[in-house]
Amino acid sequence: MKKVYSLLLCGILFIAVLSACSSASAPANPSNETDQQTNTTTDNTNEATPTTPATTDNESSDTSTESSAATDSSTGTTEPATENSESSTTSTGSIEEKGPIAADSVEKRPTYLPTDFPIPDDAVISTSHQEENDGKKSVLLMFTTKGSMETLSQTYKQYFDAKSLTNAGSTIDEKNLIIQGTDPKTKQVWSLIGSPQAGKDVVQLTLTWSEK
Repeated sequence: MKKVYSLLLCGILFIAVLSACSSASAPANPSNETDQQTNTTTDNTNEATPTTPATTDNESSDTSTESSAATDSSTGTTEPATENSESSTTSTGSIEEKGPIAADSVEKRPTYLPTDFPIPDDAVISTSHQEENDGKKSVLLMFTTKGSMETLSQTYKQYFDAKSLTNAGSTIDEKNLIIQGTDPKTKQVWSLIGSPQAGKDVVQLTLTWSEK
């Protein structure tokens, strides 16, 4: 029995020794290996991920400036055409300078009419026509004045008396002023007819003049 007991005890010790050896041959710190693998994977991941360059202050400022410029460009207002405005003002100004002129005041004294023929300062010329045919000039002049028939009759009678008209004829009174004749020196033919306009405080005169 003692021999059997001893063999059992030796077997138990042998098994215990084998177990101890097996434990000693196993990895001492498996968790460390796992950590190393994890770290390796992490490093590889970091290497594979590209780094994004940081945006500098200058680039950000440039981007803001471009955005601002684009906004200003899109919201900017168009300046008015100065030349067209000035041109329009000038055109309107010329009309304003003339003002609301009556049609009977736009005519001027005919240049063919002898310069010594008297026309009242307040005369409003309604017709001023002149022409030249075969070297002979002629004039038709119509105007109104607020001068009295008496004053006008004296003025034009004196004027034509000084010319000593031939083939002359005249009618002068409160309602008529008619003087006709030919200047013997210049061969100019004159005809002046005037009368007060009904319902108006003016006298209308019609003059025809021509070279003979």
